[in-house]
Amino acid sequence: LELDLAHNKVKLVDEQCQRQELSHRLQQTTAELECCRRELEVARNSNPRQWLAKKWTNMRTSAAAPAPDAPSSPAQKQRSPTSPSSPRPSTLNKS
Repeated sequence: LELDLAHNKVKLVDEQCQRQELSHRLQQTTAELECCRRELEVARNSNPRQWLAKKWTNMRTSAAAPAPDAPSSPAQKQRSPTSPSSPRPSTLNKS
């Protein structure tokens, strides 16, 4: 009986640790998303044409890249280097 209680207590502590870790990761991700949202708003309002060109390039790069083993944060994707074959802002249709 004591052994079962000890196992249950260990399991409970492990689950609490996992819950705290997940909660912390959720808070971090939420903060990252909020930061990205603010950066996006500033970029979109300051230079919409450049923002659109960068967004299009990032989308093409992401679509062409092989699937990663682990999911990456949106902040990492946003800061990824562009591929040489990506369109430059000067090559976009300016209509």
